Amino acid sequence: TFEKPCDVQVEIIDCKLKGDDYIGGSCDDVVVVPDFACSNNEIAGLTFSYENSSCHESDNSQDDFKCEDFECSEDGNVRVLCESGGTVFCNCTAEEGGLIVISSILVLPDSLVCTVYPEESDEKCQQFTLNPSGDSSLNLKDKFGSLVVETCDDTEGERTTCLFDAEFTYTITNSGNSTFELSAVESSNNGNVKELLSESFSMDSGQVIQVSEPSRIDACAGYLEQTIYVEGNGQEDRKACLDEDGLQIDFGSQAPSVTKFPTKAPTLSPTETAYPTRNPEDVPCNISALIECSVEGSGGGPCASNLRLPTVQCLDEMLPSQLEFIFTGSECSGDTSEALKACMDENGGPRGKQNVKVTVGDEELKETFFDEQVALGTLFTVPVEGNGKLTIEIRDGLTLLQTVNLDTNCENDNKQMFTSEMFGALQLTGFDNGVQSPSGKATITLSYFVVNENRYKTIVNTAVVTGQQTANLLPDSEFVELLRLGQKEILGDIVETINLFQVAGSSEILSYELEIEGSAAANSYVCSDRISYELGVLQ
Repeated sequence: TFEKPCDVQVEIIDCKLKGDDYIGGSCDDVVVVPDFACSNNEIAGLTFSYENSSCHESDNSQDDFKCEDFECSEDGNVRVLCESGGTVFCNCTAEEGGLIVISSILVLPDSLVCTVYPEESDEKCQQFTLNPSGDSSLNLKDKFGSLVVETCDDTEGERTTCLFDAEFTYTITNSGNSTFELSAVESSNNGNVKELLSESFSMDSGQVIQVSEPSRIDACAGYLEQTIYVEGNGQEDRKACLDEDGLQIDFGSQAPSVTKFPTKAPTLSPTETAYPTRNPEDVPCNISALIECSVEGSGGGPCASNLRLPTVQCLDEMLPSQLEFIFTGSECSGDTSEALKACMDENGGPRGKQNVKVTVGDEELKETFFDEQVALGTLFTVPVEGNGKLTIEIRDGLTLLQTVNLDTNCENDNKQMFTSEMFGALQLTGFDNGVQSPSGKATITLSYFVVNENRYKTIVNTAVVTGQQTANLLPDSEFVELLRLGQKEILGDIVETINLFQVAGSSEILSYELEIEGSAAANSYVCSDRISYELGVLQ
């Protein structure tokens, strides 16, 4: 028998209306008001939904409507106070998407002032005036500041509404031949996602459970798209198995059309695996790693467009006080710089040497400016004095390999000197003459980020840098908390100095890698991502 350690199936089996007028009725029994008009009679009650919206987002046809926003620390639930002539019609608490009701024994007044406060404060966030009585234009889905009309009750006892209470019933089946852990059960009602599983639990092979979910249908949206998503994890290998089912009802006609979706995938051979397509924003844990590179200092910017080999001509009247070279191991042949007076290889030259001793001094080496061991590909800086005429000797131990004579006087036009020019085994990578200071070194900052790709709270607890660098960015139980879709958080910066000429001349790619791991705060769902960044130098 083909082993299926984790195989889960979910199905929507029923959708029933739960309101007083529709008990036991099907969700496709919903009747939609054709023109969204509240009523031809006077209004005795209104039900609003709360949305955290500004005044300029209001959408209604009342000529006397007034609205003003105030600066406040609104965050979370709010308190809505609606009053007229000293009579309070609502002093209600609401969350985002929650409902509030204003009502009267007779008819609502023709002028009602509503003020929105933070739940635990008297600090005004918004205040507006509307006419809820019915003698001015009033329709379902009219928007007055942060309140949206959802239901109208008139004085004749008739109700006009967008909202219908409903109950969805689902079955979840372990279709595999092993016990797995059910780790996620989520529903989506027209894009509004709800987590139905408070904690994970085990399901035996063949076990079927039934789940009921109280919900609400907004018929004025024109359609209902309900999906249910489940996920399990094998108890031994922790591999995930997924499934989803969906129901769509179109309320655009008198006889709503009902569509079941998606079409179930065909039966697969034991070597194939298929998972239902799912919006990445609805996955319980979905994070992306990101690396950004920037060049430090003047003229800095993104590494991709700002890392380039310097090609600068020394032009100032001042003699360079500092020269910067890289040891390349090259022989004298082919050097064409006007600053080069002479170059002579001795005893086979420096080709193939990994470490040499470089001595730099005045023309007759009576004064030495630099006398050190240098490795192949290494940048080194030489402080210089005098008239700019230099002699350079390269040795392997006591054996002379190469002698180079230079004239670094930038004032002399026939002795022009450029960075990147070759002087025997040395390549000029930079200089400093008090005015110009190009260099073959660049300081870069690599910034490591995590981005939340879903709409759920996610905890990132692992962030490891490998490749050219090695670092643990979240040591000692540190973590990063992500609360919203698209949230981007810095994990850490690493600054380093690179040799542009070595990078440009190497066949090996300079690569930096970031590997991250996190988990959904609501359950044990684990997700990870890995990204590489390759550093290049423009020539």
